Amino acid sequence: MLTHSRIDKLFPPRRFNDSSVSNMLATREKNIYVIERSEKYQSAYDTFDELFKVYLIKLPGNNVKKYVSNIFDKRLIFLGTSTSAKNDAVFARLFLPDTKLNGVVLDSNILDIDVSTGETSNIDDCIYASYHGLVRAAVLVNKNIISKNKDLHKLLINHMYRIFLRVVGQGSIYNEKQKNFIYMTCAYSFYRHFLKQRHPLAISNVKRDHKDLFKSEDIEEFSESMKRISRYDSTKDIPKILIDLKLYQDSPAKAMIKLLEILGNSGTFSLIGGLDQFIAMTILSKYPTNLFPKTSTSNQKVHDAVENMIVKYIDKLSYQSTRLLNP
Repeated sequence: MLTHSRIDKLFPPRRFNDSSVSNMLATREKNIYVIERSEKYQSAYDTFDELFKVYLIKLPGNNVKKYVSNIFDKRLIFLGTSTSAKNDAVFARLFLPDTKLNGVVLDSNILDIDVSTGETSNIDDCIYASYHGLVRAAVLVNKNIISKNKDLHKLLINHMYRIFLRVVGQGSIYNEKQKNFIYMTCAYSFYRHFLKQRHPLAISNVKRDHKDLFKSEDIEEFSESMKRISRYDSTKDIPKILIDLKLYQDSPAKAMIKLLEILGNSGTFSLIGGLDQFIAMTILSKYPTNLFPKTSTSNQKVHDAVENMIVKYIDKLSYQSTRLLNP
């Protein structure tokens, strides 16, 4: 096995945006040790690769099959070991030193892979975890472009809005104005958390990019209300904003419990972590995988539209096989 210090130096984990959660997830990613495709581990890889290949063949002709087959054929999918807890948002480590993907390292602990034999009863999720890694890689490499893709931002905000409608509860929403304020709260938090925008710019973007959805007086009222709570700059603060705006009656802790019921641990970490994680969760939620609970799906058209945008970035990815991992 390669020394971990050397791997860390060559392939440090990357983040789309800094936050306490995205930094924690990067640390967990860093704790995944790669098992190189050497003679010592050849038997385990032979078994794992055969299982992987058979399941790939069975998949319908979708994006998962297309893009995962590509990196599988390039021998860029590796086994890894870690001590991470199950149901984490980090299923794989990316070897992405620049603009070229050098490998996707699957966390055998989370994905139930026996690294001594290569056997797993969870080969489907191994394939979906590989696709999750590809999505993240495409987002990280194209960070500057994605930061300016307003159409993508709107779709992701719509997904967030639908999630928090369920957190608040339809029975607690009495009029269209309340729904609009929840939507604008999600948009504001998206800009603050994922794009690291300061309060004035985030409010400006809410006004400009979503004016077709709301009455001008509602946008102005929301903007005025946000002046006194501009300290909130994270998606995990959304429940606090909703409480301050008198749109949610319970405590932030109860909101977080509801969020966990809807998204699970992995989905919740993705929502309050980095944009690469959130986009990957939004896309993977549409597929039959246990990586995210079925309840994390909000609207099929939104999930499809996000994926259709992101695969264009996956198409632009470059790849590189290194002798360090493929002796």
